[in-house]
Amino acid sequence: MSYTMTVKAVILIMLVLVSVVALVKTAKLLQRARRDDGIPLVPFMEDCFYGQRGCIQFCAGCGFRSGFCSEVFSCHCVR
Repeated sequence: MSYTMTVKAVILIMLVLVSVVALVKTAKLLQRARRDDGIPLVPFMEDCFYGQRGCIQFCAGCGFRSGFCSEVFSCHCVR
């Protein structure tokens, strides 16, 4: 196999892996969105503002229902 073919194969494998990771993350966000109980979902950091609840991605391990923005771009888990 030539050097060019090897580089193309590596790039193709990396693109496939990135696509799979993106699909899995999207599926997880959609799954959490289905459990919404009226609290607005805030899936991205730039949409997270003081007092909002439901910072999905930035409350690792506690789920969106128990997360809230205590300050801009800062989500904290609360029990």
